[in-house]
Order: sequence, then C-alpha cells, then structure tokens
Amino acid sequence: MTTKSYFRIYFKAMFSAFAVVWLFFILQAAFILKDFKLEFIIVPSLLAIVIGFAIAKIAILKRNLLEQHALLRALTDFGQEFLYLRNKKGEYQYVSPYCQELTGYSPEEFYQNSQQMEMLIHNEDLPLWHQHVEHMFRSTGESESLVIRIVSKSGTVRWINHVCSSVFDYEGHFQGVRSSNIDITQREELEQIKDQFLKRMSHEFRTPMNGILGCADLINSEVPDNSDLKKYIEIIQSSSERLMQTLDNILELTRLGNAQSTIYSTNKPFDLLAMTQRLINLYQLRARIEGKKLQLSCTHRPETIEVLLPSEVMECILKNLLDNAVKFSCSGQIMVNLHLNHDSIDLSVKDQGIGIDPEFLPLIFEEFTQGSEGDTRHFDGTGIGLSVVKKLLTSMHGTIQVTSELKQGTTVALQLPFNPKNRQC
Repeated sequence: MTTKSYFRIYFKAMFSAFAVVWLFFILQAAFILKDFKLEFIIVPSLLAIVIGFAIAKIAILKRNLLEQHALLRALTDFGQEFLYLRNKKGEYQYVSPYCQELTGYSPEEFYQNSQQMEMLIHNEDLPLWHQHVEHMFRSTGESESLVIRIVSKSGTVRWINHVCSSVFDYEGHFQGVRSSNIDITQREELEQIKDQFLKRMSHEFRTPMNGILGCADLINSEVPDNSDLKKYIEIIQSSSERLMQTLDNILELTRLGNAQSTIYSTNKPFDLLAMTQRLINLYQLRARIEGKKLQLSCTHRPETIEVLLPSEVMECILKNLLDNAVKFSCSGQIMVNLHLNHDSIDLSVKDQGIGIDPEFLPLIFEEFTQGSEGDTRHFDGTGIGLSVVKKLLTSMHGTIQVTSELKQGTTVALQLPFNPKNRQC
C-alpha cells in the first residue's frame, strides 16, 4: 500500500467525519441554540478529527487484510497441488481450484459435501484413511503424511501424497485441519516398474545361482576332505552365497523404500538361539575358506530363546552383522551376545577388526557408503548392510547403536521388543 493511498484514505475519512459532525452542529444551531459560543466550533472539530482518524485506521486495516487475503488466494489458487482447510466439524472452509484437475470435482462440490474426500479414497486404503482422520481430529498438533490412492470422477485411480496438520487459533484452541495433496501417480508407476524389474532380475539371478550352489554341494559331497578341489568348491559356495546375500540386501532395501510394502510377514515362533548358532557356524566356515584366523562364538541367556518375531527379518539382520564382522576382521574373536530381558532382546556383535574412523561413524547408515572408496578401498562390499539393518529394526520399533575404534574393533548393539513364546531361565 503506497503513501499516497494512506493520505487519500485519511483525507476521505476526515472529510466525511467533518461533514457529519458539522451538519449535526448546524442543525442544532438552527433549531436549538440561541447564543453562539466558541466551544460549539472547537468541540465538533475535535470530535470530527477523532472520528475521522478512527474511520481511517479501520479502513486501512480492512484494505490490508483484503490485500493479504487476495495475495494468499493468488498463491494457493495458482499452485499445482490440491489444498483444503476443514473446521473441527469437518466442513470445508477452503478448497483450492486444483482439486478439480486432480479429482474431477469442483471446490463447490467439496463445500456442499463434507464427506467428499472420503468418497474419493480407494476401498483398499479406506481403513488407513479412517485411522488417519481419527488421529488428526484429536487435535494433537502433530503433522502426518501418507501415500494413498483416490478414484477420480472419471474413474481414474491416482496416487497422492497427503500431508495434514492441525490448525489452532491465537489462544491455542483447535480449529480444524489443513491438508496438501500432491499427485504422485507417475512416481508410483515408476516405482512399480522398478519393483517388477527387480523381481524379474532376482529370479534370473537366483535360478542360475541356486544351480551353481546345488552342483557345488553335489561335487563337494563326492570329493575327499584332503583334496585341493574341495577348497575350490568351498570358495565357489562362499562366493555364491555372498552374491545371494548382496542380492537379498538390494531387494530388501527396495522393498523398505516402498511406502505401500509390507515390511515383514506374520510373526511365527522360532528358536532365535538356534538360528544364531547356525549362522555362526556358516560364517566360521566362510572365514576359514577366506584364510582368516577368526574364532566366532556366542554367549547367551537363557538356554532357550524361542520368540514370536519375523524370522526372515531376524535372519537378514544377523547375516548382515556377521558378514560385516567377518569381512572387516582378519584375526581375533567375533563375539555374539544374545540376552533375553523382561520385554526386549539385547543382541550385540563385537569384533576385533579394523574399526571405523570417527569421522565416518555418523555416515555408517547411509546407503552405498563405505569408509574407504576408490583406489584406497581394501575391503569389498556394497555399503548397504547396516542401512538395511537399521530400517528393519525401525520397522519393528527396535534400536541400533554402533561403537568403534580404529584398529581395535567394532561393536554393534541392538535392542528390540518381542513376544516371548517360551522362556526358560
């Protein structure tokens, strides 16, 4: 608002106030007053100034509000996203024009029907939507985002990234919710193409790899223990299993990055201690094949640890931890500690390997990152093992902590809640 505009508003307000006050004074003088006094001029003039100033202030505030409202509408109406504001009754207070581009329904149709958004949600995503709406209208103040499908007026299924947060007045009272909805259909379609490609490639890799491992096992069973050929067969087995684990990690990482994927299957009871000891034996053999002077062992409490957890997830976690410990150690001990507490499992893997540089320690959970790269790299690996472990633990509400010292070794400690199947102390 320019200075000239301010003066124009003040002038109009003052002129109007003077005109009204002096008109009232003249009428009084003509019909009531007999003796003229100076106060009859001063008082109306002062009153006119005060009233004019008040009118001008109100007019300026109103104009500023209208300009800000117009600016806000220009910004929200122009954006390529569907925005809306709902009061605590669920009624729509504002709906951006882009809703018609995304859903096929006009803003007026949303204003007339407070259930319009719910009617758009894909049937398979309705339970997730109802849970989200119930949470948001509890006025917790937290923002929430989810990826869901909607069915437009034309019947087209679209993926949207729905972000929602609570709205409060200046006194902190809950007023409703605001939401931003962005069309991510193209991104989701590309994700599905990528997933299909990875599944197909997984099959193409696994089939010949299983053939190699099967043939290696058959040959290994026929070869005498003291034969040099047995060593070569063991190298083939170890290398093939390593390739299989790398493939599993890449697929797991892709699956974890998909917001709609199920992170793990239904929990089933299994013996965690037996699984740990089986994997220790496997990696002890791998260390021997690679010519490393390593001794793997396990301490545990109690004697039987049977739990209700996703066994495939726990096996993936243990494999990655043991693989890193063997990979980055040339000699010494690798100790697995497995303790069952009242409501959690404490699991740690401690090695006496090369350790981790303190500068690199904050980056260990980043994907495809290793402490040494390029020509300075001395150890193989993809740099995704710990990233997969952390994401799997997060999906089960677990925690991970890594402590390390260069040339002294590394300790990876996990803690995760569990459902006990059988506990014997």
